[in-house]
Amino acid sequence: MPQQWEIPQGMTGDARLIRIGASLAGDEQYACPARDAVKARPGVRPLHWPAGGRERYEDFLLGPVMAALDRIEFNGALPEDVLRSPAREGKPLHEMQLAFVRHAVRAFHRRDRPAQAPPVGPVRLPWVVQREQHGTTWEHWAWGRRYENPEQGVREFVFLRYGRAGQREREDAQIAIAAFAAAFGSPARIPVPRWKPYRLGPAPAPVRWVRVAEVGLRDGSYKLLWQGTPQAAQQHYAEHGRAEAARLARGTEAVPGSACADCKRLSACQTVPRIPGVLGLGGFREPPPLREVSVSTLRYHRECPARAFASACKLPRAEDEYDERNRLGKAVHRVLELAHSGRQGTPPGGPAGDACGRDGVPQPDQPWGEEPNRVTGEAARIGAAMLRHHLDVCPFHSREVTQVRAERQFAVHDTAANVIVIATPDLLYLDAGSWVWREIKTTQRRMPRKEDPVLAYPQIALATVLLAEGALGGDRDGSRVELETLHPDYGDVEIIEPAHEPERVATARRVLREWAGPWRADELFPARPAPETCRSCPVSQWCPASMRTAPADGGAA
Repeated sequence: MPQQWEIPQGMTGDARLIRIGASLAGDEQYACPARDAVKARPGVRPLHWPAGGRERYEDFLLGPVMAALDRIEFNGALPEDVLRSPAREGKPLHEMQLAFVRHAVRAFHRRDRPAQAPPVGPVRLPWVVQREQHGTTWEHWAWGRRYENPEQGVREFVFLRYGRAGQREREDAQIAIAAFAAAFGSPARIPVPRWKPYRLGPAPAPVRWVRVAEVGLRDGSYKLLWQGTPQAAQQHYAEHGRAEAARLARGTEAVPGSACADCKRLSACQTVPRIPGVLGLGGFREPPPLREVSVSTLRYHRECPARAFASACKLPRAEDEYDERNRLGKAVHRVLELAHSGRQGTPPGGPAGDACGRDGVPQPDQPWGEEPNRVTGEAARIGAAMLRHHLDVCPFHSREVTQVRAERQFAVHDTAANVIVIATPDLLYLDAGSWVWREIKTTQRRMPRKEDPVLAYPQIALATVLLAEGALGGDRDGSRVELETLHPDYGDVEIIEPAHEPERVATARRVLREWAGPWRADELFPARPAPETCRSCPVSQWCPASMRTAPADGGAA
């Protein structure tokens, strides 16, 4: 039970307030139970906050969107006045953030809520359900927009989504907690300080009907997620929310990944590896702001700093982001991910089995793959050929292969650069006690270049450095990086052994320093427009400097 939870070593405070927000719930792909449990307790804090300055720009983009909508709905401001300066408080906005906030406010304002839905008006204060149990105060609430019709007893809660409504399925637990808070919550003032319980207002008018919806800020799309009586909301919460709330409150397992960057437990966490100098950077006069980076971010930054910034901000991306070859590569990777994931938990010395056997290769004359990367015709034939050649180089023919991890994200903290470095190997496996990191590349080039993969692929450089540093544990002496190349005519594997190739490790460190240095030093993230890069940029809609034709709906206006 949640009462068994103890304040982690290196943290202090009062754990007797547990605040469960709807957005905290759900089985997120890269969630960390330990981080969620601490986040759910606003009164718990680290003994020592991590050093580091503040970033120049806003880092939570829905905040300015909410503030702008508040000014329109509660202060009587005209939309055109708000859109001229949507960020009156807090950090300034990057020009791409500003374009998105303006677009998002317009999109929400013209959202396609069904005309037959009951009329509702905006509600300023959040709805909070508060109860005492065994000396602990529990609060349930939801962050988003709130509307009601007191005469009809209707309350409607609205989630905001960066892209289109319904673009991804929202977790049942999120919907259940939002419905529960709307059905039984009292209007509550935000406490000062924030680690105190909410201050509940007078009992609300009776609620007879609850609606939970979401609005997509890309296009103003509206999707009704759930509706029903308060009694139905109570039942929905009992089925989908109560166990999730308890799970969030008692979480202790630490899973290093994307959650590390905004985790107040970071300085006290004993699980995330701390490896100074992974990126080859240092010598800062003052600790720079904590950042998160992946190889993709560095690649984007080298092409255009504004693109890297927009991607980190989660600005909506173009739906036609990937061309046919990209989609084929993703389809092949997905087949291998599913096949290799079936190997998890295989005991040492266990049989290779059929998890990655010939029966799993798609028929070349049939469409295959998952949307949006389903392939047909010639692409299906080429991809099936690549997958057949993978069988010749698949590591699972070894009886020593154990501890398989396919497409599993992990993180290390480069304390010298103050960066959470995120990596998602295509495949990790333990071979005779040593970790093997395999990256899989698909190509259709007749004569693939024979450049050293450490120089050709920064993710190979990162893998080489992390294994050299022992970031994964295991026997370093036998650890290796494998680059698997799949071509329609063959499969090939090139091997790097960090423990026995110091020159290549030194090269890998230099490559990472050259890629990461300009990104770490950048504070402004300016656009670097060019016809070719703008044409293929998935976030050019938000870039005033883009050399790509603006979309018909006005996009970044």
